[in-house]
Amino acid sequence: MPAQQIAQNLAYINWTVLVGLGLGSFAAVVVARERAGAPRGYLAFTALCAAAFAALAWLSDGAIPVAVVGAAATGGAATGAGAAPRLATDPLVDQVRGAGLAVLAISAAAWAIAARRASPSIRFAAAAGLAGGALALAAAAYGWGGGIIPGLSLLAQLSVLSAATGGVFAAMILGHWYLVSPKLGERPLVLLARLLLWVLCLQLALFAAWVATGLGTGTAPF
Repeated sequence: MPAQQIAQNLAYINWTVLVGLGLGSFAAVVVARERAGAPRGYLAFTALCAAAFAALAWLSDGAIPVAVVGAAATGGAATGAGAAPRLATDPLVDQVRGAGLAVLAISAAAWAIAARRASPSIRFAAAAGLAGGALALAAAAYGWGGGIIPGLSLLAQLSVLSAATGGVFAAMILGHWYLVSPKLGERPLVLLARLLLWVLCLQLALFAAWVATGLGTGTAPF
């Protein structure tokens, strides 16, 4: 594989990992607060981490290569021997993706402050952050998947990956939180462990379905 193609793939992978950590960990702490009453210090710290991940994803979004498709986007010029065609992107879709990440980062930071102060605005921040993250994933899936129908498979992959990656990070932080606060109740940790088990089962089910039908092949740009 040419070095240029490797560099392009790394940009997509970096974006996916950062968004997964940001959106997934933020969703995990929102659920942990609403369903298990997790400690405020843990919620605020993890939400700030989610905000940092989302901000880094927003910054890395500019490193995503502007795509072309073969000769169609270059006026008939060849892309070169061995060069892999890249996906065509819509500037508006790119802007929506970046805006979603910005909303996620700002909302996660606001949620962390609200969680620390037990502010009533915390649910508004949660809704805004989750909506921004979902919008970013949807825009990425639509732009990189090549349309609505092909992008649905990529959206499912990105969503489940975000839940697994960010959920594991949030659970890991919570597990370490018990080292300094051993009297914490076990309910938040049990909740996150159960949710991660369901996410893992969903990943296995989707993998089996995609292997059987071929729907999950060729949708991602990397």
